[in-house]
Amino acid sequence: MEFDDLPTEMILMIFSYLPQEILEGIIRVSQRWMQLALDPSLLAVVCIDPWLATHAQRVRKSLERATMLHSLHITTEAVDWDIVASASTGFRVLKCLVIPGSGLSHQAMPAILEHCESLATVVLWGRYRLAAINVRRLETLRPLKRLVTSDHLQIHDDALYQICCSCPQLERLELNLQQISRSKSWTCVEGAGPPSSFIGECDLHRRID
Repeated sequence: MEFDDLPTEMILMIFSYLPQEILEGIIRVSQRWMQLALDPSLLAVVCIDPWLATHAQRVRKSLERATMLHSLHITTEAVDWDIVASASTGFRVLKCLVIPGSGLSHQAMPAILEHCESLATVVLWGRYRLAAINVRRLETLRPLKRLVTSDHLQIHDDALYQICCSCPQLERLELNLQQISRSKSWTCVEGAGPPSSFIGECDLHRRID
């Protein structure tokens, strides 16, 4: 299959990983490529993968050019969080943030979250036991509606409950119930019992015994 034969959505996803210099070259290839390279959605989504993370200047430019950033996906732990923080003033309309759970412990994280005035969804991935003090940094996200963690990410019961209390718009928790400390104090509202793996369609609530 030729690159031009790929669905538009797939081409845009590929383009979202490219730095500005390469996109400027792509504009000259064809009329269709020019239209896609200039698509407004590329200014709304930034993906920082292991390759891009090794090029600090490209990370900076990718974040700075996205003046209406709606979704930020960080798929590597090697990202320079200080660079992300320096561009976080452009995160005011950010709706979705996907980051490694270990990123919550970085000293730059409070500054990053401070600018996320519209953040509705946070997705944490990795294989860690998140320290309660770091998880509670999410308490500042007043618009937060959905918190998702990967199947192997461990989270402390008290910190999770505090987030539920501090984020008035929180509607959904999607995570592995078995990875919550004192998990018996939580229940899956839409199921008959505690799920054994990642929750995709269930809301979790803390039981008041």
